[in-house]
Amino acid sequence: MAEIALHARWDGPEQARANFLQRVAPWCMQQWEAGRRLEVFVRLHEDAKTDRQRTFYHDFVLAEIARQVVIDGRRHSKATWKEHFRAEYLGSRAVTHHDPISGATTTTQERISTESLGVREYGDLIDRVMAHAVTDLGVEFPATFEQWEREQTHPDTGEVIGGVCP
Repeated sequence: MAEIALHARWDGPEQARANFLQRVAPWCMQQWEAGRRLEVFVRLHEDAKTDRQRTFYHDFVLAEIARQVVIDGRRHSKATWKEHFRAEYLGSRAVTHHDPISGATTTTQERISTESLGVREYGDLIDRVMAHAVTDLGVEFPATFEQWEREQTHPDTGEVIGGVCP
């Protein structure tokens, strides 16, 4: 079944109350009347921005690099470029493990994941990767994050899903 969801962003308590009473509560009633059960998630708006950044990074930045860059006659996948830039800009950290049976302690290098990045750090990573791609790899990006975000639409409905109204 297609995902049925309602998304709301609240910048303050008055806006939240008005939106909840005018939009959220009636939508919930419609779903219950249709026999559906609901589940509620509330998170900081920053997390939603990180989701959009993640989509931009994977589906736009890395895709454009994979599409445009040829090195020694070879193209590389988005996954290859992702690992390259992760190693280049995020690196790794030493993690100590203690074996509960033998008592042995080992230290290994663990790569830093983009999943651990907040909005600012993800934005910095995207900026660094795009700057490197433009300057050193000759990539031409057809849009900035802000332009790309305004143009996002749902493939089935045409609804603007990532856009920010001016």
